[in-house]
Amino acid sequence: MKENNNITEDSKKLIVKIYDHFQLALHQIENVNNIFANSIEEAKENLQKEIKSVEKEYISILGIFAAIVLAFVGGITFSTSVLQNISAVSVFRLLLVVDFLAFVLINVIYILVKFIYTINEKSVKLFNVKVLNIACLVIVLVIIVAWLFNVNQLPDFIAEFLPWSNNR
Repeated sequence: MKENNNITEDSKKLIVKIYDHFQLALHQIENVNNIFANSIEEAKENLQKEIKSVEKEYISILGIFAAIVLAFVGGITFSTSVLQNISAVSVFRLLLVVDFLAFVLINVIYILVKFIYTINEKSVKLFNVKVLNIACLVIVLVIIVAWLFNVNQLPDFIAEFLPWSNNR
């Protein structure tokens, strides 16, 4: 490209064009490599997100299955034990145990379902467990008051004053 070389102007233009084409081709190859590298990184990130999502779904399915099994097995075991011991203890103790077991079962199922929704990063309005807990507490209080006032003898007491009663 120096002036002291005996190269014609057309040759110089041709050499400059060839050099420009090589530079353009190198730039395009570098761009393509960068695009491929970025695409591969994006694909890796998307694949990792998808794998985590699938893992969460598997955990959710197992959690829902566990909740269903816990509810049914707990309910069946609970009702079986209540029905077996119905004549062995006083009605008040039996009702207190039934109420306590219902309280535990409701709260365990609620916590399990809430945990599943938390894992999946979803916010869903579940049943109001506070109302059920308050209801269980009210039932306990009613049972204790009835136990203290010996309400199981109330029918005998009322029967004494009824005219059609044979207790007179």
